[in-house]
Amino acid sequence: TIGTLGGALNTPGEITKYPTGIMNTGTAGAITVKDTAGNTVVLGAMQPGIIRKFEFSQVMGAGTGPAVGEVTILY
Repeated sequence: TIGTLGGALNTPGEITKYPTGIMNTGTAGAITVKDTAGNTVVLGAMQPGIIRKFEFSQVMGAGTGPAVGEVTILY
């Protein structure tokens, strides 16, 4: 479910909380993310069901393994 904030709840500005982990729920493969410094990082051989704990700012794409919708972002 995707919701939209409106009125006083919409407070644009700098991100102060980043995701703290990522998990692949599909086929094993690489996932590309940006770390909190803006560097592109390739998480190779992401096995299904294994949580990788680290802070990142953006998922750039699911590589050759997991498809869109098979990547879970954890906060």
